[in-house]
Amino acid sequence: MKKRIASLAVMAAIYFPSFGQTDTLRKIHAGFIYPVSSNGYNAAQISNDFSLHTLSGVSKNENILSIAGISNHIKQDARGVQLAGVLNMIGNTARGVQVAGCANFIKKDAKGLQVAGLTNISGNAELQISGLLNVAGDVDGLQVAGLINKARNVKGVQLAGLINVAESSDYPIGIINVIKNGKQALGLSYDETGTGLLTYRSGGRVLYGLIGLGYNLDTEYYGLEAGIGAHILKGEHFLLNAETFSQWLTDFHDFSYSKHGIRLLPTLRIASRLEVFAGPTFNVTQFDTGQSPFPDKKYFWKKERGDCFTGMSVGYVGGVQISL
Repeated sequence: MKKRIASLAVMAAIYFPSFGQTDTLRKIHAGFIYPVSSNGYNAAQISNDFSLHTLSGVSKNENILSIAGISNHIKQDARGVQLAGVLNMIGNTARGVQVAGCANFIKKDAKGLQVAGLTNISGNAELQISGLLNVAGDVDGLQVAGLINKARNVKGVQLAGLINVAESSDYPIGIINVIKNGKQALGLSYDETGTGLLTYRSGGRVLYGLIGLGYNLDTEYYGLEAGIGAHILKGEHFLLNAETFSQWLTDFHDFSYSKHGIRLLPTLRIASRLEVFAGPTFNVTQFDTGQSPFPDKKYFWKKERGDCFTGMSVGYVGGVQISL
């Protein structure tokens, strides 16, 4: 009986020592899930240097390192490193690194790095990397998202698999970039293969993205194009843009043709919103051997390996676009 009572006393000392204690800073905070921890029911009023929880932990501030199998809930500030299997939730500011399997939620500024499997949401931020979505106020650094980045003012780069949204962002890299102080344009183009495309260009003052859909009248193949461009020169009437692009033609059955390259586009603004462009392209073309849709096309270098043809050529593209 005495041994059993002693064991219960030790367990109580481990899990609930905060009863009757008023310490506000602890070196170590360990537990299973709130309130089963060394800080007990008072965990939200106690700051820690190191926290380790099997499932979920609650604290006032974290100074060095906090690890939880599911989630860290920090009522005020977090410094150092926070690692969680699912969620890091910080009620004030963060300074350091937050890594979560699902999401990092930081109510105010985040100075440092946030990495999440799905979502990062914070006030102002420096570096956010997520599999799906980043949301921040001002960003002084980098946003990388598998799908969408959203911010207010970005001094740095936004890299998204699909969409970047910001009031100002000079270096958005995405298929669609909705930048308030940037530019959006819808255009028609025609290249040396006879492919016509309806193309949407959108971005900031330096970089922009493009996506186009079209058709080739000679081959009756459908076309798709995507790429990234840069404004090299911006004058009142003359502009010079450079683009890297990938273009695909297909009949949606057993044929595919791809062309990847770079192009230089001198552009003349002939009205406040209307522009005309034309320029050379350097292309690397690939298709299945024996299925060339353009047998008369000239290549200055070509190679056949197995069933794949690869060739390099020079071409052209021209068109018109209107600013939206």
